[in-house]
Amino acid sequence: MIKRLLFLGLLFCTFMAQGQSEDVQKELQNRYLGYLIREGYDPEIDADGDVEFTYNDNNYYLTIDESEKEFFRIARIARLELTEESDINRAKIICHDITKEKKVTKVYWFNNNIWVSSELLFSDSDGFEGIFERAMELTEKSFDEFVTQWKEN
Repeated sequence: MIKRLLFLGLLFCTFMAQGQSEDVQKELQNRYLGYLIREGYDPEIDADGDVEFTYNDNNYYLTIDESEKEFFRIARIARLELTEESDINRAKIICHDITKEKKVTKVYWFNNNIWVSSELLFSDSDGFEGIFERAMELTEKSFDEFVTQWKEN
């Protein structure tokens, strides 16, 4: 009997957490969509539930993390078709070198993609609005820096 009650309690908690997670996702999607539309962008929700938009003819994403709604990430992704281990290692080294010099921008290699993102935490999930343009600049500048270093050799 106790095992059944514990199981039912766990099942109920899981169901409630999932509902809250979906609520946070919708709240963040709506917040980001509203801001981007007001600023003249044409955003949409992608297959992963993130907000996708175009900036300077490139696709960017505002990623959604339901577990921490104060977390804010702008990301740009570039696919690199690298098969040689030496090229992959070189890409990773360039990513590392750029990331270690930046304050909020990360550049990393993941699944044949170069990810460039600006990541911040706010005490209020609306905090991103005041730094959005600056975060876009930082993200784009770090991406351009990767491309420049990649082309140098």
